[in-house]
Amino acid sequence: PHELRTRMAFLRAEWDVVRRAGEEQRRQAEAKFEGGLDRLERLVTQLLTLSRADAADVARLTVEIDWPQVVEQVVSELLTLLRRRRIELACEWPAGGRPALPILGDPDLLAALLRNLVDNAARYSPEAGTVTVRMGRERIEVENDGPPLAPETLAGMGSRFTRSPGQQEPGSGLGVSIARSIAQLHGLLLEYGSGSGGRGVRVILRRR
Repeated sequence: PHELRTRMAFLRAEWDVVRRAGEEQRRQAEAKFEGGLDRLERLVTQLLTLSRADAADVARLTVEIDWPQVVEQVVSELLTLLRRRRIELACEWPAGGRPALPILGDPDLLAALLRNLVDNAARYSPEAGTVTVRMGRERIEVENDGPPLAPETLAGMGSRFTRSPGQQEPGSGLGVSIARSIAQLHGLLLEYGSGSGGRGVRVILRRR
């Protein structure tokens, strides 16, 4: 896609800068190049996940999802981002030790779905903010305490390669689209709205 070609062109330009940089500028140029590699790796991973979700067979979604294991995996993969932005991650579970959102599906795809929701919430939260994951019996919620999104932005969530205005964190604009595709595959809906007290963004994942 065009986005991938753009990233490759950017990396070629950055590599040329690294090769030509003097001793004083080399470290800064190398850091930019490494950042570009990280963004390209993230984009390729998301494109592969999206392709897998688009091609998945509903008839093979037969694994009972172990949500504690999925959450543990997601937190482990996002630990660097959470620490860098000093995000406090809170996770709430159903009372009495009851399981959260019983469902059969693909554990890896559902981990990718939840990872994208938490990743977006952390990137859009102010530094040292809070992201809350509520694992309910009938639905899952992910909420941050950042600024609310405009109604037109909320309405456009899920368009591929589209990002919200003013976003400073690197990203591809694919996270919501991936989450929606995986949710639809599992017979689930994603709903976006304002968080508690009109602040932040709350994402609700529930059965259709």
